[in-house]
Amino acid sequence: MPEGPEIRRAADAVETALKGLKTTAVWFAQPRLKRFEASLTGIEVTAVDTRGKAMLTRFLVFRRAGLPCYRCGTPIAKVRRGGQPCYLCPRCQKVAEIEKDIS
Repeated sequence: MPEGPEIRRAADAVETALKGLKTTAVWFAQPRLKRFEASLTGIEVTAVDTRGKAMLTRFLVFRRAGLPCYRCGTPIAKVRRGGQPCYLCPRCQKVAEIEKDIS
């Protein structure tokens, strides 16, 4: 399994290819994430980061809590999902169950 430097190099290559582009299709293998596929389609990729052995794709809402959504103007919410901070537009992403607001 690749380690930190290899993951960072891969993330840099992916970011070079995707940054500034909008997603055309989003697919998750994990069933619990399937419901987010539609809401992430058409969103601009702003960065690709790493955390340990994970590669993280950042979208237009990342670190924009309280600022207006680029699509609808609703303030971006900062919530906790699976123990990690997550930024989302409550209107565009239609998330009914926000676990814990941490903004």
